[in-house]
Amino acid sequence: LILYYESQLCLGYAAPALAKFHNCPLVYDQMDLWPELMIDSSPKYIQGLLRLILHPVFLKRKKVFKNLNGLIALAQPYLDHVLKIAPNIEKKPNEVIYNGINVSEFRLKMLRKSSLDLSKVNTNNIKIIFAGSLGPSYDIYSILDVAKKIHKQNLPISILIAGDGPARIDVEKAHIALPNFHYFGKMKPDDLCTVFNICDIGLAAYGSSSNVEMPDKFYDYTAASLAIICSLKGEVLQKVINYEVGLEYEGGNPDSLLNAIVKFSSGELDIEQFKLNSFNLANEFSSETQNKKLLSFVEAMLDSEF
Repeated sequence: LILYYESQLCLGYAAPALAKFHNCPLVYDQMDLWPELMIDSSPKYIQGLLRLILHPVFLKRKKVFKNLNGLIALAQPYLDHVLKIAPNIEKKPNEVIYNGINVSEFRLKMLRKSSLDLSKVNTNNIKIIFAGSLGPSYDIYSILDVAKKIHKQNLPISILIAGDGPARIDVEKAHIALPNFHYFGKMKPDDLCTVFNICDIGLAAYGSSSNVEMPDKFYDYTAASLAIICSLKGEVLQKVINYEVGLEYEGGNPDSLLNAIVKFSSGELDIEQFKLNSFNLANEFSSETQNKKLLSFVEAMLDSEF
């Protein structure tokens, strides 16, 4: 059996050719929506041209999808997307299998003594973390605007940032200017776990054009027992709301983000209950649970006539 993922730039050549050569089942792992993201993230005046240029890619992708023997995806909308392109796959084995992380290992790392100096982080404040790329796909400047408003209003809130990217210079300026804004740069995973251990809320802060459905941040934040404030509109938001682990805010709108934060910091919402819900949810989406689903799927594929 060949289980594969590849960029559509490869035009679906390698894995289908290998499956044909070896006469074995071919299963595709749908990990993102490409080239749709490339088109949707571009200025509207060139989107039509991009669709025309990428039309051969779409045609080739449809041909590959129609000839699959099975399909897995890391989110339900990604699975549905393939089924819409190639409805015949619905009659073949298909399954949503989330990325997840090793929750028990993650939580053990959180308890280790941190190699970082966290003494400047006010222990009495609600502590919020964003961990990820400081790039255009993320709502970094809304976070910076909120940090300024928090300082101006003297709210009991600290914001912690870990990561690197194009917005780093502006993040570093905020770190210098704002006493309750802390930037740790690009961190090793073990160090990041120790920072999660002192936090209360995790930000899934994405730009308004993002089509991410289930970001890895969701698994990190639930493993760390954090409430989640999320700007994404897809499957992850459904999980955040339905399981009562956090709140939604409007991406690109600092006031919306601040309002969500204040609901927790003011006591309007019981943050400890949201954190407990997050803690309890983590194992459902853990890599251990998802790997068992993958094993069952592969076994079913090998037992089936393809």
